[in-house]
Amino acid sequence: MSPFENKYVIGLTGNIAVGKSVVRQMLQHFGAYTIDADGLTHQAMAPGAPAYQPIVEMFGKFIVDGEGRINRPLLGAVAFAVPEALTKLEEIIHPFVAQAMTALISRAQQRVIVIEAIKLLESDVASMCDTIWVVDATVETQVKRLMEKRKLPLEEARKRIIAQPPQSDKVSRAKVVIKNDGTVEDTWKQVQMIWNATVVPVVGNQMPKSVPTMGTQPAAAPARPAQPQPQVQPPARPAPSMPPQPARPAPTTNNVAARPVQAAPAMPPAPQQRTVPAKPAGTSSLTPKPNVVSPLSPKNRSRHSPLYAQQRRDDRQVRHPRDGQCGRPHGYHAGLRAEELPAGARG
Repeated sequence: MSPFENKYVIGLTGNIAVGKSVVRQMLQHFGAYTIDADGLTHQAMAPGAPAYQPIVEMFGKFIVDGEGRINRPLLGAVAFAVPEALTKLEEIIHPFVAQAMTALISRAQQRVIVIEAIKLLESDVASMCDTIWVVDATVETQVKRLMEKRKLPLEEARKRIIAQPPQSDKVSRAKVVIKNDGTVEDTWKQVQMIWNATVVPVVGNQMPKSVPTMGTQPAAAPARPAQPQPQVQPPARPAPSMPPQPARPAPTTNNVAARPVQAAPAMPPAPQQRTVPAKPAGTSSLTPKPNVVSPLSPKNRSRHSPLYAQQRRDDRQVRHPRDGQCGRPHGYHAGLRAEELPAGARG
């Protein structure tokens, strides 16, 4: 008998690749609370978990990958190759797994508990159980499943099967044996009939009503075994609705007489363009200037021109205003006649 009050604990075991997980998921479909010992083992070996450091110290750091996690396939290859190494590994892990199982069973709300463990009969976990169920399969079926699902070569698959205790030892200690060499439908029918025959009489009406009772025709197996239900997140709180806004009254028009619409001012008439009479062809619009020659143009600057001589005389009179004060003509006055000299320059 198990030490847990008001609990009916089923110990589910069997050697590697016999189909224990399939049967566990079928029992979960019936409403049982299931515990996967292999999953608890993986959690106990995670970085920071209680079994992580003892395993690394026992087997060496070469089993740790680049992310700091234990390489479980490599650890399994070493443990199954050396029996003493497998025993040491189980001595490290099993106490932590058993402690976690005890906590989970105590907290479970379901009446029926199922513990799946490959080393259930070789450890203290068997003392927690009210009954022992063993899943059995032939060696050929085990080898085929290891090669197909775990991608192991033939020799490695046989080595792992031989490294475990004989399956016959587990079958001899079981109260219920489930043969799992056929299809999923065959296994489902076995589990359903065994459940109705052994579990329902013990737990009574505390199981779900959907579980068929003994004597009824077995229901069809589910397409896929039920998976553990994930934790349901609490529903998000709906956003608070805003209070309805009061309807705004329609805007009222002021009693003001509408202003008369003023007509747009008329546009002023466009200015008339001036018409330029057309000129006869061959004529230019520019008026020719008269041919006037400037007195200072190059043509009138000749030394022989009278205008040039007169201009020179005028310039001398302006530039030499005191020429007549010296008493004698000088400069260009010297070449002039007496009557042509200024009054001040005549001697």
